[in-house]
Amino acid sequence: EEALEENWYKPPGEPASPQADVFAAGVIFYQLLTGSLPEWKRGLLQPGEAFADIPQHLRTVIKAMLCLESNVRVQTFEEVKKCLHMVESEADEKTKTKIQKKAPQPRRRSPLRSVALATAFLLLLGVNGVIYMWIFMNKGADHPSMANIMQSLGLRAGDNRTKGSTQNEEEFVMQKVEKTKPN
Repeated sequence: EEALEENWYKPPGEPASPQADVFAAGVIFYQLLTGSLPEWKRGLLQPGEAFADIPQHLRTVIKAMLCLESNVRVQTFEEVKKCLHMVESEADEKTKTKIQKKAPQPRRRSPLRSVALATAFLLLLGVNGVIYMWIFMNKGADHPSMANIMQSLGLRAGDNRTKGSTQNEEEFVMQKVEKTKPN
């Protein structure tokens, strides 16, 4: 135990080797992820509370790197790399990083479009009013209630003059012309 306290990054009783470097990297990973150095009791790693917050697949790899027995420990960094890649492909959706796309910018509408829509609406409203008045003036006499309304306004069916207009003004009156076929 005294040897471990002297050098945390060197496995006890082992000379410098690539396998010892794997152990040292395991200590560094543990320290980076938990904020403390690993502890062993009776040759077994005793993980702290912060170690439990690490995803399971990383805990498994780190424990394999920190085995005190050299024949059980991960032998090379290639094995560590393979373990990390295998775990990465099997990771839960919860642990994967999800990239969110930016929301599209709302398109600005041209003021010219608004003016065009307003003009089209007013034109449609005007044409509708002209058609309605033509029907009202020419077909109104056919209905007694319409004839009474027109008379109260001072209008006659088929006449486009309003009350107070003079006889000298020229007026255009639309009249329906029926064509008959010669026999």
